[in-house]
Amino acid sequence: MVEDPLVAVLTEVTMIGGSDGWWVDTGASRHVCYDRAMFKTYTNADNKKVLLGDSHTTTVAETGDVELKFTYGMTLILKGVMHTTEMRNNLVPGILLNKTGFT
Repeated sequence: MVEDPLVAVLTEVTMIGGSDGWWVDTGASRHVCYDRAMFKTYTNADNKKVLLGDSHTTTVAETGDVELKFTYGMTLILKGVMHTTEMRNNLVPGILLNKTGFT
């Protein structure tokens, strides 16, 4: 699966618990995380690929759910997050935030 190549970073998300490097990205179409330890669930990605901002593709190792804890006490669960180690920052597409759940 190759995603749209447009990348535009909007803002950094402030969180706690060692979850540095998360960015709300208006050009991304899927959640992407480079840190395997952040995944609450983890399943086979079936050889999916993702197109990165520098115009090359990388293999998605697995997909799963990631729980983010914010400094103001809320928790956000991102569903269907793609895991790839070739990212330096994790991406949260602004358009997909309505498909997640705060607790």
